[in-house]
Amino acid sequence: MLATLALPMPTKRGIRQLQPSSWLGIAKSMLNLAINAVLVYPSEDGTIWTKLSPEQISRIRQKTSKSPGVQRHLSNGLRRLIYHGQRGEITDYPRPTPTPAIKSESDYKNRQPVQSLSVQHKQFQPYPDEFVTELLWRGLWLNKNLSAQIIECWNELRLLNDRAFQRGIRATDPRLIAARREVVTTRDWRLADGAAATKLPFKILQFDDRRSRYDDTWPPNFARTINNLISAIQGMNYCIVAFCTGARVSELSSAQSPEDWEASRLTARTFKFAQQTGGEERDWPLHPLAIEALVIQDKLASVVRSPQSRHLWVGIQNERKKTPAGEEILDKNAIIASAVKALSLSGLLGNGGANSHRWRTTLARLIALSVVASPQVVMDLFGHKDLQMALGYMLAHPEIVQEVLRVAEEMVYVNAEEAIRDGIAGSLGGPAAPAVSNAIERYRMKRGETEFLAHDLRDAARIFTFEGRTWELVREGVICTKGVGQFGPCTQSRGDPDPGACRTTCSHRLELQAARAQCFEAIGSLLHEFEDAQANGFELLAANLEGQILSQLARWDDVRTEWLERSESLRTIWQRRQSRVGR
Repeated sequence: MLATLALPMPTKRGIRQLQPSSWLGIAKSMLNLAINAVLVYPSEDGTIWTKLSPEQISRIRQKTSKSPGVQRHLSNGLRRLIYHGQRGEITDYPRPTPTPAIKSESDYKNRQPVQSLSVQHKQFQPYPDEFVTELLWRGLWLNKNLSAQIIECWNELRLLNDRAFQRGIRATDPRLIAARREVVTTRDWRLADGAAATKLPFKILQFDDRRSRYDDTWPPNFARTINNLISAIQGMNYCIVAFCTGARVSELSSAQSPEDWEASRLTARTFKFAQQTGGEERDWPLHPLAIEALVIQDKLASVVRSPQSRHLWVGIQNERKKTPAGEEILDKNAIIASAVKALSLSGLLGNGGANSHRWRTTLARLIALSVVASPQVVMDLFGHKDLQMALGYMLAHPEIVQEVLRVAEEMVYVNAEEAIRDGIAGSLGGPAAPAVSNAIERYRMKRGETEFLAHDLRDAARIFTFEGRTWELVREGVICTKGVGQFGPCTQSRGDPDPGACRTTCSHRLELQAARAQCFEAIGSLLHEFEDAQANGFELLAANLEGQILSQLARWDDVRTEWLERSESLRTIWQRRQSRVGR
């Protein structure tokens, strides 16, 4: 039990571990509580907490001590036992729903209200969309326009302070304050387009003498604003990388500055499922904007870290802070909080604080809303070993389930409306095109419509898709129109379609005009590979490519006609097919 109390667990400020003094106080209080529990409710199997009800625990707490400080310790200790017990790390812990509770005579007298022992992990909820949009936009704008200049100015201020301190001049000396202000205000600040920087597109925390305010003027009047912005830039860079990769805080902490950033991948070490001590190396693909953020962060870190070090996330301030300047900063939540405060975004955080882990659930939510086969994408990106863990991230908040269903239904309507427009224009493709085009024409005649307005399209989409329950998007530009209870060759039975087994000859396959250009390009690429395979004598590869070419030629009549006129090889392939079909 005492060892369990020392384990880290989620708090309002992130996943934290007790300080030695806090652990000692909680351990003493929990030991006294355990002694009283054994005396009042002895157990035959040696457990202390498992069979105690919340009412019994509340009664023992009052018997242990009425001191507010001790009661706080007990609440903290019980929360920790429940958290680690529900994670499977211990077996003897208090249950909100006991099995079964031990009865004593005092249980039936003076019953007290049940004290809730549940733990809400608000820090695991996704960030609100508005917060994500605002923070990333401001971070990207600063990196594009001012971050590099701010880092250079900050370095000049550090060198100025060092020279002054060597001469015995204190930081509060008016001469040094005036010199720092001159460095900031006389610098030629320029935006990316070459224009003079005189105003920011958003407000930041600025300092004047001993006061602070949120303002969009630039440049600032005091060097303290530059120092504060350096912390904000580091926090924003961390958020950009965390959002683009979905990496754990331990993985981002292990990332180091490479020889160059041309690889377009972030290399770090993962520890959670690693088989060996020290973790395993893995990498993540990087968006160009994430690479830009890492390059700027590396430049920032190189100002204060030692030449032999390569860590990316550094302490910024002097020895008054927990992390000395240049040392690796361990509390990543603190640097996120610095950015949030400096950019006046605290009001947009939603139900929870600034926490690194929330970027993982945020990314999982966005993938769930926008990506086909999203569970597999989350598993690959997050390094999960099973589907259940990936789904836990994607559905971390109950509202996400409804949001996913709403988006999925809306996407069905959007795709159906596009198919109806293509059907009216006579540009549908695929085996299902004649049937869908006829259905659209019958619907128009029944309604007496010569053209469809927006609400007409939506009404037609609802009817054709059975209120959004059918017409699944198989891949870009391809829709499966298989209805409820219809048979499909992809599954050899009735039921939901299998996108991975979709066939170009399926009578339910409908191709939109957007897929026509993709089909045209695919035939050209396959033809080039087919001719190379034939020239090099790769007969098996050529036969495989011929099958793929035939499936593409069957998709669009006009595309097939155009390619047959262009290529003798394609005419030969198509004639062989026709001769086989005619036998």
